[in-house]
Amino acid sequence: MQISLHDVVGYISIAGFIFGGMRYVVIAPMKECIEKIEVTLLKMDEKMDENSERLARVEESAKSAHKRIDRIDKEEYR
Repeated sequence: MQISLHDVVGYISIAGFIFGGMRYVVIAPMKECIEKIEVTLLKMDEKMDENSERLARVEESAKSAHKRIDRIDKEEYR
């Protein structure tokens, strides 16, 4: 069995058609989903940064409140 140039061109054309179809059916939607996930992760990262800042402020406020409470307790026991 000999393979001619005509057969090779046909096989290459079929393979190109299959891979091209896979690109639009599988790869393009997957790429779009990955991009959406990246955007979502960036938004979540920003929210985590905001929450970290808020948590630090709350911790400082609680620390200050504890100091005031301790001071009031010391004044009561005098």
